[in-house]
Formats: sequence, structure tokens, C-alpha cells
Amino acid sequence: MKCDRAQPATEFAKHSRICKQCKRDQHNEWRENNKGKIAEQRKGYWKRYREQYAETIIERRNSKDNIAKSLFGGAKLRARASQLSFNICLDHVRILLELGTCQKSGLVFDLSDAKGKRRPFGPSLDRKDNSRGYEPDNIQLVCNLYNVGKNEHDELDFIAMCLAVAARNQNNNAAIARFNELLNARL
Repeated sequence: MKCDRAQPATEFAKHSRICKQCKRDQHNEWRENNKGKIAEQRKGYWKRYREQYAETIIERRNSKDNIAKSLFGGAKLRARASQLSFNICLDHVRILLELGTCQKSGLVFDLSDAKGKRRPFGPSLDRKDNSRGYEPDNIQLVCNLYNVGKNEHDELDFIAMCLAVAARNQNNNAAIARFNELLNARL
């Protein structure tokens, strides 16, 4: 096929007798006439690579860099929605995540795949003083469980509650064994 229109050389691809517009039209016509063939090729591709693709997505989602970006982005959205100051950078969150442990409990973060759920021992960006915004001296990386438990209450109240729960269950060996079992299963 040859383009019959007189056009400047810039309208033609290198080593082609068909102008770019005619080539585009020809391609669109072929796609329209071969929809079934294209659909079959796509199905075959996804059958071959579905598991590999799923594993790659999980690896990317659970990489430390993506977790740091997610924590940073979520904090930025919450700050904007609540009209709080936001003066931290992504590198600050990356450094805190690289430490690998909750700054309050010392527990190692669970970075395994959560399958859409919040990990109780996964990292969470916490503001030490909830009346202030996201400032370098006002954030800490803690376990989700700590951050959700503390939520809107004073840190000392939350710690007092934790101590009361621990004291009540101190002599309950079955509860302690079950806790250790659950904790080890997650890590």
C-alpha cells in the first residue's frame, strides 16, 4: 500500500511509503477487523503469566520503599484533610522504616502481605502530639496496634491500659502462651 497524498517527509516514518495518518488508520482498521483474535491473545497471555504477575505485584506492594511511600502519602492526605502542617519528607519516613522496629514497643515490623487488611504489627506513622501536625520532631513509626489503641487518647492513658491488661493476665500462662504463639506466627 502506498500513500497517494503529497505530504512533507516529516509526515512519513523512516523507510515507509505510507504517511503516519494512513498507517494509523490502517492499524485501527486491522484492530477493528480482528477483535476476536486480539481477545484470544490477551487471554492466552494472562493464562501464562497470571501467577508470575501476582507474585510481582505482591513483592512490589510489600517492598520497604512502597510501604514508605504509602505511609508518607497517607499522612500527607490526612494532613491536608485536617488542615495540619506537613513538614516531613519521604526520606525521613524511609529512615524510620529502615530501623525496622516499633519506636514504642521495640517489636519488629511485620512487612508480610496483608492481603488488603491492616497488619496489627505493621508500621504506622504516628504523631506524638495529636494537636500538632506532621513535623520531624512530632512523628514516630509504631505498630498499627499501638497507633489504633492510642488513637485520640493520651499516650499515658494508653500505657496505663496496657499495663492493666498485662497485670490482669500476668498469671494466665495460657493467655501468655497464646499471645506468644500469635506473635511468632505473624513474624
